[in-house]
Amino acid sequence: MSILSMMKNVNKTVAGAGRVPMTEVQVEQCKAAIRKRNLGYNVQPNSFDVATPYRVAINYDNKWSNFGNFTDANVAAAVGGLVSVAYFGSELAKVGEFDEAAAEAHPEFVAWLADERNAAVIAQATGKSLPVHQSAAQAGTGNDNPF
Repeated sequence: MSILSMMKNVNKTVAGAGRVPMTEVQVEQCKAAIRKRNLGYNVQPNSFDVATPYRVAINYDNKWSNFGNFTDANVAAAVGGLVSVAYFGSELAKVGEFDEAAAEAHPEFVAWLADERNAAVIAQATGKSLPVHQSAAQAGTGNDNPF
C-alpha cells in the first residue's frame, strides 16, 4: 500500500468553503469596537476570517503567541485576560471587560478550557505555576547583565 493510497478515506476539502478575510474597513471597525468595549490588550481583529472576528494573541519578548480565534467578544476578552494573568501575574496583568457568566457558558470558552494546549496557560493564570514573566526573571543567574 502506498503512502498516498492510505488517504483514500480521509475527508476531502470542500471547494470555496474557506475563510473569508476581513476588508480593511472591517478590520478598522473591529478595532474600534474592541477599544469601545474595552476588551483588553490581547484581543485583536482576526483579519483572516470574518466569521471569527476576535483573535487573542500576546507579543512577549518580541514573539507572538496565539491563543485562539473567537466569535464571541466576551469569550475573547476572558481568554485575553487569562493570558495576561498567565504572563504577568495578577498584580501586573491588565484585563479587559467582559460578562463573566456569558463567557463561562459559551461553548467556545468551554472548548478552550478543555483544550490540552491551553493547560500551561490555565495553570499559570490560576497560580498553580509561575507566570511567564516571573519564570523568565527567575531563570537568570543574576550575572547575565549585558552591560
